Amino acid sequence: MLAAEMERELRIPDQDLFYYLLFDELEPLIRAPQPQIVAQALRRRNMFKRTFEQAWKFDEVALSHLWDRPKPRPGRSSPEEHQSSSLQSLF
Repeated sequence: MLAAEMERELRIPDQDLFYYLLFDELEPLIRAPQPQIVAQALRRRNMFKRTFEQAWKFDEVALSHLWDRPKPRPGRSSPEEHQSSSLQSLF
């Protein structure tokens, strides 16, 4: 909401730039337009994109296999059956 208001009042060129501002830069920028602070935030954003653009690209990952639960081998009980029978033996 603050980023939208700052953009509306032309303190920053777009809302995304808000995430590249330092905490100490917010108050002066809210009080009055600060072109030097905006320029520094733009440099930070450009540096971040140049530095991490390739590092944050991932190949497609198939999650369906990660979420499958292990199946019990024939003749063995499932973990739920084992846990419930263990708990029942305690009482």
